[in-house]
Amino acid sequence: NVHQVRLDLSGPVPTGTIVRSLKIATQTEGCVVDPRNKTLFVGEELAGIWRFGAAEDAPVTGELVARVDGRQLVADVEGLA
Repeated sequence: NVHQVRLDLSGPVPTGTIVRSLKIATQTEGCVVDPRNKTLFVGEELAGIWRFGAAEDAPVTGELVARVDGRQLVADVEGLA
């Protein structure tokens, strides 16, 4: 699972609240957010790169935008950022 956490830095100690969870079938390898487009990209070790909306109320289903094909993208997807 990938948990999206809302951070609260207003108090003396930072706190976090999980606002949604995303399911990935196998192991996640990394993630990065494009704040301009409000998009979250998650690398999945055996499948490829998933795209999700980054807003708290965005759907929890993603779109596989780059599949592991053994040529342009190989298994063990890492280093998205």
